[in-house]
Amino acid sequence: MTDLIRAFRDLSGKNVYMSAKLEKVQDESGRILYGPSMPGNKLSQMLPYFFDEVLALRIEKDSEGQTSRALMCESDGLWSAKDRSGKLEAYESADLGLLINKIAGVK
Repeated sequence: MTDLIRAFRDLSGKNVYMSAKLEKVQDESGRILYGPSMPGNKLSQMLPYFFDEVLALRIEKDSEGQTSRALMCESDGLWSAKDRSGKLEAYESADLGLLINKIAGVK
């Protein structure tokens, strides 16, 4: 499976988007952690290391019941997320086109 992931990730001249289901895992200290789900325990743990961007779609409701969506780009210790580009805020608009342009420096 890791060879297949690398083959897609390394396609020349392409931006590759992969999505995964969310998995809740309890660590050895009892904390609930959220990250990408894959078959097998080791692959789920390794998956974020394959990619430059790992984003978590967060859906929140405010006190009035209004729903908002944002992509989480930095881990908070509970959710798996990262931004190797260094160009994204902790939370970004849930628009992948805007994020790709922001990372590429396109205005």
